[in-house]
Amino acid sequence: MKKFFEKHDLFKIIAILLIVVTLFTWIFRVAFFQNGELVTFNEKVEGVASIVDESTVGVFDLNAYIILIFYIFSNTFVFLFLVHALNKMLGKSKAYATIVGKFANLFKGKEIVYCGISMLFYAFVASICNDYLVTLLFIPFTISVLNRLKVDKVSALATTFGGVMIGMLGATYSSTIVGSIINYGGVAIKYGNEMVATIITSLIAFIALLSLVGLRIKSSDNKDVVEDKFITAEEFKKTKKKKSKSIIPMAITLGVFAIIVILGFIPWESFKITAFTKLHENVMNATLFGANYPKILLGTAQMSQTSYSINALGTWDITSLSAFLILMLFVFKVMAGIKLDDMIDSIGDGLRLAIKPAIILGMIYSILAISVSFPVIPMFINGINKAFSANALKPIGWLLNVFIATLFNGDVQYTMSTIGGLFSTFSNETVVGYAMQAFYAFSSFIAPTSIALALGLTMLDVKVKDYFKFIWKFLIALLVVVLAVVYILLFV
Repeated sequence: MKKFFEKHDLFKIIAILLIVVTLFTWIFRVAFFQNGELVTFNEKVEGVASIVDESTVGVFDLNAYIILIFYIFSNTFVFLFLVHALNKMLGKSKAYATIVGKFANLFKGKEIVYCGISMLFYAFVASICNDYLVTLLFIPFTISVLNRLKVDKVSALATTFGGVMIGMLGATYSSTIVGSIINYGGVAIKYGNEMVATIITSLIAFIALLSLVGLRIKSSDNKDVVEDKFITAEEFKKTKKKKSKSIIPMAITLGVFAIIVILGFIPWESFKITAFTKLHENVMNATLFGANYPKILLGTAQMSQTSYSINALGTWDITSLSAFLILMLFVFKVMAGIKLDDMIDSIGDGLRLAIKPAIILGMIYSILAISVSFPVIPMFINGINKAFSANALKPIGWLLNVFIATLFNGDVQYTMSTIGGLFSTFSNETVVGYAMQAFYAFSSFIAPTSIALALGLTMLDVKVKDYFKFIWKFLIALLVVVLAVVYILLFV
């Protein structure tokens, strides 16, 4: 068994879970939670007896779902491809490579400081932006710097994707995390004690994870340095041979690019800020000589009864960002003086880099698709809920329920839609809101189907066993803190 997981371990683990969720449809009946109670679709069938009511996934069903998810979640796969393509093309720029080198030189001997700044950045962006996947756009730059600082793979994983998962734990106005709890979990979160508890817990998690990273960097003799797949050593040598140009234009463009992206994903109207929405309306409705040139140039071309438009800052999603990235491919091509053939090669190289994480992501979404289309997981969760029905055991039951839901759903929206109905009638919504978010974030650090963790393990080529050898102490500490906070909110 040990040799079985020696190579392609994450792929095999997720494949096993895909088989398990398929077999579950042959064992458990389809059901859902409503107003705190389990409701089955076919009341005439008793017990497990899923085979009797024919709610099973067959061989061709399984194959069909694996294919269909690449269509259903196509916007995510396109975004994943564009992230790799853009960063691979930037890797051919001498100015960009020089900027990476200057960052590395600035933090030479201060690797822990750089890891801390990076982790804090990803935690903040993930906690406040509409979609934590936007962080994926900046992670290749951090990896390039960490490579030159000789930081190992596991520490790099904790610095980048670990920061993202801390952001999930500390999410406040994120429509992906908090919005999913409200919309799909049926919990009307009131930002009082829950907000304070969320911030305190995420700060403790940040300090604990950074401390582990610091100890590993100081004490480890591990030479397994994180690989820079975007600016390879060969390509870096090529950039050195090119005529030197000022890095200022590239630095300014990168800075403006990052600011626009982050501004695009911060839900400004949640803070009662409407300036970006009004600016968008004024620009898009501006006319000159009777013609609306902004709409003609930027979008909203009327075809049939459908219109497409660039969204106001604060209302962007992954599709909006992908459209922006296509434009930025050409902007950075011009800024870096990259030849068209090199640009095309970069796009191809980016596609090849994205294939492995895309396959892993596709398998996770396949599990999710089966779990949602054939909702048998609630039957399994209901058994756990009954076993931990005593008041003193409820938080532990909640933890197990959220973990199981995360394991077979991955994405927070579907996790909350699966588990939320179980908590919707609980009197203390502050506790439920905190518990669901904290337990989901905790599960994301463990579940191989966690999108953030799976992408991190795949992109950085970290073995699952190496990751858990490093993270287990942090997980125990985080579990103790989260459970302690839940018990305090629940009983004190």
